[in-house]
Amino acid sequence: MAQQAKAVGVFEALGEPVRRRILELLAGGERPVGPLVVALRSLTPISQPAVSQHLKVLLDAGLVTVRASGTRRLYALDTAGLDAARAWLDRLADPLAQLAPFAQPLDALATEVARGRRANKAATASTPNTASTPNTASRANTASRSDRAAEPPDAHDRRPA
Repeated sequence: MAQQAKAVGVFEALGEPVRRRILELLAGGERPVGPLVVALRSLTPISQPAVSQHLKVLLDAGLVTVRASGTRRLYALDTAGLDAARAWLDRLADPLAQLAPFAQPLDALATEVARGRRANKAATASTPNTASTPNTASRANTASRSDRAAEPPDAHDRRPA
């Protein structure tokens, strides 16, 4: 559940086009804020504090890491955040992947069910079917009654007409 919450934060952070562009720039490697601001200004007018704010959101979402190098702070992609987003997307693409830990026991269960069905069929085929005998007898009784009803009265019948 924590991974799903992390993925939600990742996607909320990715909702902003400037943040997505920052991630694209960081895909080339670790960078300080200054070069990121210069690269972003070629696309849109943006201030250094605004870029820093976007980096903070990305940092909170787990998409970037920061390390101090002297007086500069260097930002880089955080693979843990990217992995959380990828795992969430993979679950959407293949919902049965969540059942992977249960695949082998379910396969074993399917094998046992198939064995049971084969055993039942073999047992049914090798034993005479006694259940059909009463049905056959009752059909014969029904047929003989209906045959008698359809016969014309005969001379030996003593019922009054």
